[in-house]
Amino acid sequence: MIRPYKYRVIDHSILTPYMRKYVAGPVARMLPGFLPANFITLFSNLFIYYALFRQLSSPDHPYNFWLLPLCLFLYTLGDHLDGMQAKKTGTGSPLGEYLDHYLDVFNSGIVVFLLANAYPASHSWLVVVLAGSTYLAHAMTMHEQYRTGWLVFEKIGSLEGVLLCVLFLAGSGIDAVRQLMAFIIPLGGLSVFSVILLLASLGGLGTLFTISRRSGAPGIKFYSFAALQVTIFLLWQTGHFNVHQAILSFTLAAGSYIGTVMYGHLINGKEYFTDPLLWLAILSVLLWPVQGMLALWLYGALTIVSLFTFTVYRLRSFWVWYNPLRQAEEGQG
Repeated sequence: MIRPYKYRVIDHSILTPYMRKYVAGPVARMLPGFLPANFITLFSNLFIYYALFRQLSSPDHPYNFWLLPLCLFLYTLGDHLDGMQAKKTGTGSPLGEYLDHYLDVFNSGIVVFLLANAYPASHSWLVVVLAGSTYLAHAMTMHEQYRTGWLVFEKIGSLEGVLLCVLFLAGSGIDAVRQLMAFIIPLGGLSVFSVILLLASLGGLGTLFTISRRSGAPGIKFYSFAALQVTIFLLWQTGHFNVHQAILSFTLAAGSYIGTVMYGHLINGKEYFTDPLLWLAILSVLLWPVQGMLALWLYGALTIVSLFTFTVYRLRSFWVWYNPLRQAEEGQG
């Protein structure tokens, strides 16, 4: 039995109204009514995966300075178009919400990875803290939706963060910008880029307090996930992970936990602890660094794929290959 579905959102985002009015809105009006919103979701995610592929395969290619921010912007555009298309055609569904918000979990890690490789950080721990705080804020937001039924976007949220990343990625190809980002300020010996990472991390952590003040403490099951993220940070701090391995580990832990939160919100109403086997996989890195890390990544990936497959299967009745034309559209045809 699937829970009754109603998408309820409160959007305090500063930039969303402008994005919808001047960018996404004109594009949305050109989309054919028969195009399902889920297709837009899946297609838009290909852009950010391609950006990751480019960064991994040819990190120093001169095209990356405009191609990576373009891919990130097109992903952001699609992230707005799918919701607008669903609203326009009256085809909103729990499957559409799941695909849209769950895939964003992994995209957060990709965005942090791209940003971390755009400029050298004077303090690498800030990259790790940014990844961890981003996932904690994301998990807290989804957990609040599970508890209250409302998805709340803060004034400075994911859209503002991604668009800033677009600007930073584009600026990484300009020598003057790179010199500015590498400039060391007298206070704390931080580079300008590191200060930006610090402020972004504090913003993510601030989201936790904002939601706690608004909706109350999240409870022990959320804290089990927070403890797992702290454990990953400590493993990085003690040399068991490098920066990129820490980001990947954060992503796997968040993908597992947020997946269960969304499953509870959309399907059975239950709340789950963080997977204990995932805890064991992470702690095994202490005893067997190489084998434990491989076990962590393999188990984490299999868990996420299984959870994703099972959730989509439970929501399969909401999948459509094309939107049926409404009577007004049929009459015009």
